[in-house]
Amino acid sequence: MNTTIKEALRRKDRARTAREDGDLERAAPLIEDACRLLEVLWGEYGDTIDAAGSAAGADERDLVEALAEVHGIRGGLYRSMGRYADAAAAYDRGFEFEIHPARSKESLYNRVQRLLNRVLWDPGAIRSAGWHVGGLDLWAELADAEKALRATSLSRDPWAAADRLVVVFLQKGFGDDVEKAWSELRALEPKAFVWKSTLRTLQDLRRELEHAPTHPSVQWAAARDGSARLVERFQEALDKAKGE
Repeated sequence: MNTTIKEALRRKDRARTAREDGDLERAAPLIEDACRLLEVLWGEYGDTIDAAGSAAGADERDLVEALAEVHGIRGGLYRSMGRYADAAAAYDRGFEFEIHPARSKESLYNRVQRLLNRVLWDPGAIRSAGWHVGGLDLWAELADAEKALRATSLSRDPWAAADRLVVVFLQKGFGDDVEKAWSELRALEPKAFVWKSTLRTLQDLRRELEHAPTHPSVQWAAARDGSARLVERFQEALDKAKGE
């Protein structure tokens, strides 16, 4: 098991490098191969790991961790390709392992991204009265994600704070709650790579919101304008962090 996990992670690393280089055609088969290798292992050992839960062995925990990570990378690749429904499905699968009892590493990455990519998938529906996309009630899921981001031991982590700001904005728009989340994030003095990653997320959101939908929600225009303001703030913060 350990040898296969390591090989899958090597392919994942190569896929991530290719994605960062802008070579999505090279990245796609690499990440798909990584997922396939790990899913075959899960087919063999998944029932045993489910039964063991937090008592799973080291290799079994490594498999759960790898599945959460690799499906997350696959979701990110699909997002870069504009395939938001596929990205959401990949993050959904990663989320299953992210919350598995055998996983010891605390992370909310897949949880947040599965929601964000549903917004990207149907931006015109943002903050609508019955906000359901891809089988999820986004009002309820975003509220739960915000609570989790505040309750987690990662609440003082810059990555979690950046995610919390995005989640708050998606729920409530640009207002007092976002200003509070912004102040909390700035107080943690994030490194440039945190600003850059979140800026990329917000740029994706702004781009999709700028495409006027046929039947937009009443909140669509405010969300579009708010996302542009956040992009400006994050760009300024990134420029400042690079200069320090």
